Amino acid sequence: MINSLLQDEEYARFLTEAGLKGGVTAPLTMPFGSFAAMTVLSAGQDSFDDQIVRAIPLLGCIALMRIEALGIAKSGTATPKSALKPLSDHQREILHWVAQGKSNGDIAEIIGQKKRTVDYHVKEILKKLGVSTKIQAAAMYSCNDE
Repeated sequence: MINSLLQDEEYARFLTEAGLKGGVTAPLTMPFGSFAAMTVLSAGQDSFDDQIVRAIPLLGCIALMRIEALGIAKSGTATPKSALKPLSDHQREILHWVAQGKSNGDIAEIIGQKKRTVDYHVKEILKKLGVSTKIQAAAMYSCNDE
């Protein structure tokens, strides 16, 4: 307990001396009875825009899953495969190509559809996954791609 208090004091001193201007802490999804959060601190800006704030739990989840996949620790997070369940097989294929860094035009050419059709499906994928960017969707897919 005393050691923990000393570490807390050292951390508080570090935060004060580092000249931090802002930060945000986001809770991470954990099994019942467990708690985890990810904190992002900034010395350069007072606040974060909405996209960054929404990305923090996703990044935390990715970090926990990678830690577990490497066998470093057991996070007990819910299986991420359930996050992609709302997507059709066609949307999963499109998301696969998004995660490979392909543009919507490239994906249209690869799967033999019009770019407008791919644009529509990408918007639907983002909506179903509850994210606002293709990068966030690709990160979710990458966590599931085993």
